[in-house]
Amino acid sequence: MSDSHETVLIDKLHNSQISIDPTSDLPDERRVREIVDAIVHNNKIVTVQSIIAEVVDVVMDENDLNEDVSPLLIGCIKVNTGSVPFPILPKDESGWVFPLESQVKSYPVPGELVAIINYGSQTYYFQPLNIKNSVNNNIMLGSMATQQDGKGTTKNINEYLKNFQRQVVSRPVKNFPGDWAVNGRNDQSIRIGTDLVSDTDNIPSANNAVIKMSISSPEENSRNALLPRKENINLDPASLWMTRNETVKINIVPSAGETVTPPELKGSQIIGNSERITFNTKGEGDKGQINLFASNTANIISKHNTNLVGKNVKIGDVEDNNLQPAVLGDNLVTLLDQLYKQLTSFANQLTSATGVGNIGGPVPLPAVMGAAGGLAGYTGTAGQKQQLENLLLSKNVKVSKRPKSGL
Repeated sequence: MSDSHETVLIDKLHNSQISIDPTSDLPDERRVREIVDAIVHNNKIVTVQSIIAEVVDVVMDENDLNEDVSPLLIGCIKVNTGSVPFPILPKDESGWVFPLESQVKSYPVPGELVAIINYGSQTYYFQPLNIKNSVNNNIMLGSMATQQDGKGTTKNINEYLKNFQRQVVSRPVKNFPGDWAVNGRNDQSIRIGTDLVSDTDNIPSANNAVIKMSISSPEENSRNALLPRKENINLDPASLWMTRNETVKINIVPSAGETVTPPELKGSQIIGNSERITFNTKGEGDKGQINLFASNTANIISKHNTNLVGKNVKIGDVEDNNLQPAVLGDNLVTLLDQLYKQLTSFANQLTSATGVGNIGGPVPLPAVMGAAGGLAGYTGTAGQKQQLENLLLSKNVKVSKRPKSGL
């Protein structure tokens, strides 16, 4: 049976009577425990309605812990109920109110209003009330203060808000009909729903299911306050898009031709775009792998440097019997330069070569002298080191002589 207590409806969990036979022997220890448990259980009360309270303190993390505040209270809040004397606001543990959800964590900030309710002997709070329809904050400092207690805050406002950064202009992500979205307090969003297939469409297509995660830039134009924002993969600082059938126009920085750097990405795809993207694996052996597989073509394109470093770098195959070591260009140039110089010197000596004539005297050898002259002319010109470097050395690909140490 419910009852009214100071304008708040309350009820007991149970109203059953405890039967004790006065003619029976004294109860044993087990029976005493049963009676005590029944009394405690039957007198627990819950609020039939919730009431509004202002958050005055929040246990955010280990920095808020002390002798009186244990890790059990992380996420708990203290509240001011104003003129409503909530009869069962917890008095133990200094009156901390627990979050109703245990898996989804979204703590309010001081000054926001929450609905509180009792289950059993514990008070819980719901998510902050959407007073200002702002995704950044719904702070209403001192809204629950009474003339008797005068409770606004006299603390430094930043200290009181635990240095929470308030945004003057905050914008939620734009929702299409049927979308489900989560907005963070600082320009972050996750949207699960549908989207336009292309820029020329006016309505979203059910065939283009999307999951879009983004962090947008802070809004500076006060006229846009509270107006929904559309994700923009080119302007948002960080984006991760999953689309089923969307044409995404993306500004790819290195331009290597539309074959490998197209201006539009179409169809079923996952696109990440930011100022930096880092993939890192931990562990050794099979645990420390990054795998990139392509059923057609794999493109790695950078505007400046592309570094490929490893203890062993294999290109084209992974079987050692199909692989050969890469040639070191500088060493090859040095070797050929020395060889050409020796050939030039040898050819120069042969240009004056003579043989023994019929009467025993020296005679010139025109064939040998001609061949030697041709060889000297070629090696003397083509054998110049600068020419060899221009002919053999790549301007943009280099290989290491030995494995990188310290990996």
